[in-house]
Amino acid sequence: MKRVKDSILTTCMGKEYLREELFTGISYKLLSNRVEVNRYYQGLYVNSQPEEQDLRRVNSANEVVVDYDTLTASDSYSGEPLNFRGDPYNGLAYDFEDDILTGKHEYVNGIQVSTISWFKSGEIEHIGFNDLTRANEVEWRKNNSLALASLTHVGKYKFGLECDENDFTSRVTAKGDISALKEDISNHLLLPEINLELLTKKFTNQRLHLSGNALTDELMEEMINSSELKSLTHLILFNVALTSNKLLNIFKQAKLEVLTVKGKRNDIKQCIQAFKQNNANCKVILNQEEIS
Repeated sequence: MKRVKDSILTTCMGKEYLREELFTGISYKLLSNRVEVNRYYQGLYVNSQPEEQDLRRVNSANEVVVDYDTLTASDSYSGEPLNFRGDPYNGLAYDFEDDILTGKHEYVNGIQVSTISWFKSGEIEHIGFNDLTRANEVEWRKNNSLALASLTHVGKYKFGLECDENDFTSRVTAKGDISALKEDISNHLLLPEINLELLTKKFTNQRLHLSGNALTDELMEEMINSSELKSLTHLILFNVALTSNKLLNIFKQAKLEVLTVKGKRNDIKQCIQAFKQNNANCKVILNQEEIS
């Protein structure tokens, strides 16, 4: 769905046009303390409902609204905090590119704490928020497939998932107490786009990177469909909590060409060395040293 500035629409015979075509989408008119939102279909007004996917606000009491281009950087290196009329900005900023809405951001004391962005064609691209306790970030591709999800609760967990352009899982990071993550999802404390489906079985392709002290056999079973590892050729294991039996099961199914492992556990070292003895053609790097 297209999102545009209200000022670029033209009216003819009671219908709204965008560049001489009947407009279907959402228009935005920025006022000092609110945004006028109008939906149209084939040039006809439909309603004034807000976005289906919107910001997860950190400070909902502040309703100041500006165009992002009116904000100025106070730091030439990082850009933040961003100022409005000389003071750190508190409120919402709408980001337009060629009069097409591509982003909506919330700032507290000039620091971005919440954001949502769209491709110019209208598909959602990115959404995130950080309230100093929880930080969530999700990115999509133009075809609406998941690119990455990064979820952090300070002092409790850190979870990351990356998928390739074919929607195969390419990387999983899990640290801390993952059960606390599941509780946050169940209690709707995270972005609404984040649900337990993120922790269900997904397929992997040729490359897979697994890391984190919370990446256990149980989580591996939830995250990766381990019965479909036949195409896996490149595997990275970084301080994981997988058992040696689980690793042997992965090695048995995959057709590894390169195996990279970092970890101090003796059982994993012995498992890797045994694997190398039976798979001489596989390049194995253990703690930054290639073994033969």
